[in-house]
Amino acid sequence: MAAATTRAIQGGLLHVDDTILHGLYLPTYQYPVYTTIEIVARILQDFIQLNGEWDSVALDEFARIAKDRIRII
Repeated sequence: MAAATTRAIQGGLLHVDDTILHGLYLPTYQYPVYTTIEIVARILQDFIQLNGEWDSVALDEFARIAKDRIRII
């Protein structure tokens, strides 16, 4: 996961379609969803703040929600 996250930080995942995870936080979201590490890394890219640091609150919320709803294949 570190390599995929590193590419996300560098902006290398902007081409990845992450629409499969749109609505993840909604209670009506159909889960579990099977996805790839690249798609998850693309979502994680959104948690980098303008100052280059991680938004720990957003990461914590994503981890709490995603652990039951996402399966990486």
